[in-house]
Amino acid sequence: MLDLHPMDEILSKFNEILKKANSVAVVGHIQPDSDCISSTLVMQKYLKSLYPEKSIKIVIESRPINEWPFGDLNDQIVWTDNAVTATKNCDLVVFVDGNTATRFTSTRENFLNRYTACFDHHSNPADSYDVSVIDVNATSAIEVLLTLFWKKSNSRAWLDEYYANISLYGILSDTGTFRFVDHLKAQIFLLVNALLTEFKLSITSIDNYLNSYKSEQLEFLGVLLQRTQYLKDEGIEQFMYTYVEVEDNKKYSQEVTKAAVNSYKYMFLKQVEGYKWGFVISQTNKNDVDISFRSQPDGYDVNRISLQLNGGGHPRAAAAHIPATSVKSRGDVVELIVQKVKEMYHAD
Repeated sequence: MLDLHPMDEILSKFNEILKKANSVAVVGHIQPDSDCISSTLVMQKYLKSLYPEKSIKIVIESRPINEWPFGDLNDQIVWTDNAVTATKNCDLVVFVDGNTATRFTSTRENFLNRYTACFDHHSNPADSYDVSVIDVNATSAIEVLLTLFWKKSNSRAWLDEYYANISLYGILSDTGTFRFVDHLKAQIFLLVNALLTEFKLSITSIDNYLNSYKSEQLEFLGVLLQRTQYLKDEGIEQFMYTYVEVEDNKKYSQEVTKAAVNSYKYMFLKQVEGYKWGFVISQTNKNDVDISFRSQPDGYDVNRISLQLNGGGHPRAAAAHIPATSVKSRGDVVELIVQKVKEMYHAD
């Protein structure tokens, strides 16, 4: 949990930078999840409450996302194929839900010649920023923001019911409706209690949205289950995995495949008896391969694995990204992961 006394100097510096900046970009990571989107929206809301006259835009390097329960995101977010270019005229770039440049842009450029700030909860080694608040005991980026700027704030009026619902949505999504909360992260219940009571919100209505399915999503979830492989490899813990292929895009939209993958990770991955960890390989274009890891509390630290594959995250949930040119087949991806696990955990 953040101790706000040592934060005073950091937040004071952040406010000084904000005063100087005429234009601000709030940047979320590539392939944004619900916590990322919620965090960018809430951060923008907070900054606009302080400086309504300033230009404050949200920039995410991703194709537009249409599945969102709180309105049209295209009216609120600048979707781009190059986040560096899209923010080049901004005096300050505020990164949320990630702490390395590779999480925010796939280009080889850097966010140079401007002030930078970072608010995150991931434990992987971070880049350097002018201002940085990274709380690895927070459940989500939205928890970090609300703890800093709302729960402990002298002025809480900037958060309204609409943005409180968005915040709760991000929290429930990143915690798996609290399934991933342990004793180190139990402070989230105090924050959620404050949101529920102050704005008279309901967990049930948001949870229903998170766990409802369209027929296409259920159909592709069945495909993922049919593709599931259960592997035993001498020298490492047995594991399970499934995959998304480029060809799937001809039949299903990326919104459908992504939603089905999220459901698979939530309901099945590492939930099968005897298989403490696993992953989903997603290749939705010819250039990129994404890997999402999950593990049980007594399984591998999948954050360590993902860090070896240009990724990061948490000990029980992490993601990695590799270029498709570095592997010839899905089998190569699996072999690469097995190799990294052997090197890290079974070198003897």
